[in-house]
Amino acid sequence: MKKNRMIMLSLLFIAVLAVSSYTLITLLRPPTESKQIANALQATSQEIHAVQLNPGKNYINELQEVININKNATVREDAVLVLADIAVRKGETNLILDFLKILAYNEKDSQVRSAAYASVDLIRDIYPLELKADLGLHIGGDFRKGGNMTLFVYVNSTQNTEASIAINALQENLSILSPSILVINITSNIPKEVQFKIHISNIGDYSISISLEISYNRLDYETLTKKIFFRIHENYGEITAITDQ
Repeated sequence: MKKNRMIMLSLLFIAVLAVSSYTLITLLRPPTESKQIANALQATSQEIHAVQLNPGKNYINELQEVININKNATVREDAVLVLADIAVRKGETNLILDFLKILAYNEKDSQVRSAAYASVDLIRDIYPLELKADLGLHIGGDFRKGGNMTLFVYVNSTQNTEASIAINALQENLSILSPSILVINITSNIPKEVQFKIHISNIGDYSISISLEISYNRLDYETLTKKIFFRIHENYGEITAITDQ
């Protein structure tokens, strides 16, 4: 009898210990956040905008799931734009940028693809790429009234890439004698020179604006613009300033 009682007490102690341990683990475990979008496949635009107003910790996964499996193009478009908006506000664009790029490259629906491109552009406007290119200007040649001067443009980049260099609209008394847009290939960290021939028909103060655009892929590009100011006399010319725009 005494032996049975000891066994019963031991079993009761084990049961109490098990219940206490479970309760303690439950209390210490962080609460699981409920999904804001219950069913990604059947999600509506109203649900998407509700997430926008009050995004939860798991907003990225939930919105990406809607974008990936929902069949409604408008809902998917809304999810893309809301995903970008929340990430910008939270400073978490690095967590979604690759996803948006892949979507922009591969998405078949034009509505959703355009939303992905727009979202990448928005992020790049707020968080520009680190500058990888450099642009330099100089003038030589027959640099005077009635002469054909040479505008030298020096381009460099830290990556192998293709670059487009363009002369913007010229002032009166300046005439372009060569193509106004040149496309060149750049080898990493090896400066490249291009030349534009320009006729000067009269004395005066002038400026020429040059734009450089480098595309590293279909979504990442860099644009630089510089302006060179110069004064033309009867028998000579002089550079007065070079500025960034």
